[in-house]
Amino acid sequence: MDPPYPEVLIFQKRILKHRDPILTFLYEYDVPAHNNASEQAIRNVKVKLKVSGISKSGAGKKIYAIIRSITDTCIKNNQNIINAFITIAKN
Repeated sequence: MDPPYPEVLIFQKRILKHRDPILTFLYEYDVPAHNNASEQAIRNVKVKLKVSGISKSGAGKKIYAIIRSITDTCIKNNQNIINAFITIAKN
């Protein structure tokens, strides 16, 4: 790289240093090249907190986070959400 662009040189060094974790999606077929699913999951929580005012209660936030986490995991794994909650309730 040309010396007039030190930011690019710094970026290049950082990418080379951390290439394995950054470029995992090139070697592992199951790893997506984006984090859209994670961002969508976070968006649901933020909207709920803003709309319902659930952030006033610490217990409410925790319960909502648990329920949302289970629901999102079921959706991502193509599992029935109701069956998951029934299984949890039995245990």
